[in-house]
Amino acid sequence: MYPLCARWRRGRDTHAKQSEKVHPRSGLHPTHVVFVLVAVSNLVGAGQAPCRVTDHGAKGDSHSIDTAAINRVLANASCQEVIFPTGHTFVTGTIVLQSHKVLSIERGASIEAAAKGHDYFLPPEPNPWDAYQDFGHSHWANSLFYGHGVVNVTVQGGGAINGAGQLSTGTSETGDACKMWGIVSSADITLTNLTLESGGWFTLLATNVSGLRLEKLNVQAQRDGFDIVGCRDVVVNEVVIEGGGDDAVVFKSDFSVGTVLHSKNLTVTNCVLGCGCNGLNFGSETVGNISSVLCENVTVTKAGKAGIGIVSMDGAHISNVTYRNISMTDTYTPLFFFIGNRLRRPDNATTTPGSISNIYIDGVNVAHAADRAKGNVSATIDGLPGTNPYPIGPDISVNNVKMVVPGGGTTADGNRVPPHDSSKFPPRYLGVRPAFGWFVRTAFGVTFCNVSVRLDHEDGRSPFLFDSSTDITLENVCASRGTDTQWDVVLRNGSTVRVTQPGVGCPPLRVPTVSY
Repeated sequence: MYPLCARWRRGRDTHAKQSEKVHPRSGLHPTHVVFVLVAVSNLVGAGQAPCRVTDHGAKGDSHSIDTAAINRVLANASCQEVIFPTGHTFVTGTIVLQSHKVLSIERGASIEAAAKGHDYFLPPEPNPWDAYQDFGHSHWANSLFYGHGVVNVTVQGGGAINGAGQLSTGTSETGDACKMWGIVSSADITLTNLTLESGGWFTLLATNVSGLRLEKLNVQAQRDGFDIVGCRDVVVNEVVIEGGGDDAVVFKSDFSVGTVLHSKNLTVTNCVLGCGCNGLNFGSETVGNISSVLCENVTVTKAGKAGIGIVSMDGAHISNVTYRNISMTDTYTPLFFFIGNRLRRPDNATTTPGSISNIYIDGVNVAHAADRAKGNVSATIDGLPGTNPYPIGPDISVNNVKMVVPGGGTTADGNRVPPHDSSKFPPRYLGVRPAFGWFVRTAFGVTFCNVSVRLDHEDGRSPFLFDSSTDITLENVCASRGTDTQWDVVLRNGSTVRVTQPGVGCPPLRVPTVSY
């Protein structure tokens, strides 16, 4: 193992100090908040006998509609723990969550969504702010489980919840649902030890929630896994998400509740994520700032866009984010950072694009990135260009990152200038990148330390290309060489780079003395 680069060490130590800040509501360190939530949840119903829904009118016979009976027992003040007993399948429309409740779905029990087209689900609530995000993000009531303004709710037990193909994956008709969980403006919500399948558009849409704990969940998504929007103090731990045509875990901030919400103290640990879009993502809805985020010990098995993605499209400042010990395979692009200028928000006085800074990446292993037929898209850091640019940086630290990429690019690909459409964020819009390893444009203060890029097949491009980027450091870097290339590092439009010793056993990087 190489020693830490000097700049990386400084950045890591700064982030560690920031992570030691106490939790604003409890006065505890953020890692202690999880245990507070567990303790509070376990106290719900203390000294009271639990209520079995089958003792309160629910049939659980896999065909009777149990919506009314379930909601009746949840609304019963004497039923603080509500049990769905093993051996039963409860078919239901919208279940309305109540504060200070534990829902225990026992192993061998299941809750299934009722059929579409029969008005079993609550209609979407009116939202005067729905012009600033899509239909799915603007409503929560049209869900299998709905919570608005609820506090201290735990759903647990080892059982299963299944949308059964009845939850829409797009805009739902009135009386139908398009998400499994819709939770808004709530606090201290825990989902643990459950199997969630066929969740519609969103398995979980959580907006403006303080204290959200998602743990030991096995998710078979249809579209989105977890959309966590404008939330604080979030723990996602020991979660497996597979399938789904959209993002697995994504942090966002929109204007759906009529105010700018900032997100902070977010952790994703010990997870396995596979999806059709982004594995770990920020955006695209990015109205409020997002900070103090840790993603650690995560395996991305598939990502149709980025394994790790950060896009700021609506003015959000995204900062103080750490990725540690991440492995990924079959990704369209391993990493994609992008600043756009969509600014989809009503406070028109805010016309300034956002920023991405203080990002610390330590220990990422990329094996078998997506093949040439899928676009052969390199890791990308792309700020907003122009006469008044908004670069990504400073303090972007890429440390201990190993990538094996497919290769197959041509010399002509190496001459490309990818477009930057400030209103379009998907990685595919940039096309094939002019470098097979890292394409960095409109950025400053980026450090690569102990980084390697290896090719599966020959490639006519260089491993690194920096465009309109300054204060770039390459230390202990190894890279395959492109065929018939003059340089391993290409510099465009005034880019500057500082190169120290090469990686152990690697030839020195070929770097031009001036940009072109």
